[in-house]
Amino acid sequence: MKTASQPSAPHNAASKIKHLVGKIRRHSHPPPPESSSASPASSANPSRESSSCPIPHIGKHSQRNSRRGSAAEEEERVHDLELWNSAYDTLKRDHASYNLVLAYESIISHALPDSLRPGYNGNGNGLPTEGERRVELMMMIAKSGLEREVKEVSQTDSGDGDARENLIQTRSIIASLLDDQPSAAIAWAGFCSLTPLLLDPLLRHDDIRHGFVDITNAIPHYMTLHRVLHPSSWTSLPDFQRLQPHLYQTLLDLYRRILEYEMNIVCAAASAWNMAARNVVDWHGWKTMADAVRESDAELMSHVEKSGTDEARAIMEAQRKLDPEGGGRGELADDLSNHDA
Repeated sequence: MKTASQPSAPHNAASKIKHLVGKIRRHSHPPPPESSSASPASSANPSRESSSCPIPHIGKHSQRNSRRGSAAEEEERVHDLELWNSAYDTLKRDHASYNLVLAYESIISHALPDSLRPGYNGNGNGLPTEGERRVELMMMIAKSGLEREVKEVSQTDSGDGDARENLIQTRSIIASLLDDQPSAAIAWAGFCSLTPLLLDPLLRHDDIRHGFVDITNAIPHYMTLHRVLHPSSWTSLPDFQRLQPHLYQTLLDLYRRILEYEMNIVCAAASAWNMAARNVVDWHGWKTMADAVRESDAELMSHVEKSGTDEARAIMEAQRKLDPEGGGRGELADDLSNHDA
């Protein structure tokens, strides 16, 4: 739903994205069981012992997938996708974060066929910048990660139980969103690429654990925030029109900060085997990055709480969980704090 002052993509680009959103939603239903690539053992016993996700049909949202959304809902998806693409572009254009984005794309693109990976046979050094192509590849990456089995109990007694539990919950949340909101692929594909073994060393440190738990718990909340740009979410149209440019920029900043945090997590997890990733991580900035996400979110919600409709407040606050469950297991140790930023 557009307003006169809301920035928007060029007509052709918006039309392509709208077509892509419809295409993704039409073809998002999983194959019948007999064509599934899951192993016989996992197919025969779909218990709670793993998070190998029947993509993306997990959670209560899947009940809505049998019907096409209204035209207004399709417009919402298009604008939400444009926002996440714009935030991603802002991060990639920034000289200070350009190498972080390239390292992140190199890591997560291991889930793609060789022909689609950056640097392969004349491909560019990063993933394509065109919004419609980016969401297609990010959807492939997200689904590939979610299809990888993560058991609730480690088979090697590696002591990564907390990371495993957090990752299973995060994967289920993301899988429940992909059908209705293709933008979730751009937003959360990186978290889908993580494994308990790589994530566990990071979550042993308070600053990283608290930020990761805060952000992943609040994923459903973040995916409702595009509603702040809908006039129907406000009790006063003049107030909305006055605030709209500021709301747009604050939301864009929030999305950019979320992506930056996620990219740092993915690169830090890969740093044991990827030197380029090790060199781009902001090893000293975990608390600062997480605080920046909280502050942008709090600023948006302060406007909603003051001038938003009861319905808008209820929707945006329903999934808001900012208190980490449990604590870290130690201070930030030398193996992290001695890295160069």
